[in-house]
Amino acid sequence: MSEKRVYTFGNGQAEGNAQMRERLGGKGANLAEMNLIGIPVPPGFTIATDVCNEYYEVGQEKIVEILQAEVNAAVAHVENLMNSKFGSTENPLLVSVRSGARASMPGMMDTIRGIELDKDLSVEELKDLVARFKKAIKEQTGNDFPTDPMEQLWGAICAVFRSWMNERAILYRKMEGIPDEWGTAVSVMAMVFGNM
Repeated sequence: MSEKRVYTFGNGQAEGNAQMRERLGGKGANLAEMNLIGIPVPPGFTIATDVCNEYYEVGQEKIVEILQAEVNAAVAHVENLMNSKFGSTENPLLVSVRSGARASMPGMMDTIRGIELDKDLSVEELKDLVARFKKAIKEQTGNDFPTDPMEQLWGAICAVFRSWMNERAILYRKMEGIPDEWGTAVSVMAMVFGNM
């Protein structure tokens, strides 16, 4: 597979459109289309569904290597549009990382909080939660939680790919007749607070 793997959107422009659902998944195709018709959605990029299959063929280390240049360029594109810097402490670009298959599927990634709204947590409770998560990650993986933002981004992207083959996702696809080969796209999108 040597074709384009990463498709940017933002500022009324997009490298994809609504007809590219098979390639960009439902979320990615719709985000691209919303940009093209002038809906002000935050900028971002979508990693194509084929890359999910590639992830299972070549493994995490190789997929990061394959995607590195395109993802770095896409992050720079979003930084430019948002006038912020990924990993900055002064003016940080914050992003969300979401899955999006071409067929609608329920959330397949494990939920991480027992309360309904994160705004219900105090600053102290959030700090305590972060400390507990870091401790749990160290205990489960033997590694410290990465402090490098790009490493965190790659971890989130690969977690989306891994979610495609978790037990619930496999069972749901069997029930609904959705082929494993369809894969899931990954949409990375700027998070916006207040007015854009």
